[in-house]
Amino acid sequence: MIVWGIARGERPRPAVWLGLAIALGGLVALTIPGRAAPDPVGAAVMVVAGLGWGVYSLRGRATRGDPIAANAASFVRSVPFAAALVAVAAILGGVALAVRGRSAR
Repeated sequence: MIVWGIARGERPRPAVWLGLAIALGGLVALTIPGRAAPDPVGAAVMVVAGLGWGVYSLRGRATRGDPIAANAASFVRSVPFAAALVAVAAILGGVALAVRGRSAR
């Protein structure tokens, strides 16, 4: 989001730069290879989630009217998609457990 703002002509204050440096330092500390480092797939999923939230936030800046109502409406519209995703994950997880249990015999 900060890079997007800079590309659009915004000039961040020193506190923003400090926050960015702290956040990036924390990210580096968490992803340094070692015993406590997250697995690469988990780290990639976190990056994608962060990018998605950033895009959502940037798009929300253009919202007219009440921003809280617009945010609530977005979440309400996402419920059917989230429910479908949970159902598919549950079904696939059940199939995986059934296959694993069958092959263990």
